[in-house]
Amino acid sequence: MDGRLCAAAYVHDSQAFSDCTSAVDPGGASGQEWCYVEEQVANAGTQKWDYCMPRINYADVRRRVGSAFAEKANEIADAVAVVQGLSRETTRLLGEIDTQCK
Repeated sequence: MDGRLCAAAYVHDSQAFSDCTSAVDPGGASGQEWCYVEEQVANAGTQKWDYCMPRINYADVRRRVGSAFAEKANEIADAVAVVQGLSRETTRLLGEIDTQCK
């Protein structure tokens, strides 16, 4: 959670791990994934282990971003249609003013 990387491999309670684990953490709590951190950065934090960030579901992120882009594209298309309509109306009104003022 604090940005330090998990150790490539570590042993906890006589079990070897190579990634985040949901086993009981060194503090005795369970329910959240954790890992021991790389030895080179272990002293950068308050403890030699930390909780892991939740895994990112990239398929879900791509789906949500795709939907957001589609929605924005529709909004822009609507705005362009309004501006084009106003432009035609403005051109028509300027033509009428020019006709009346001559």
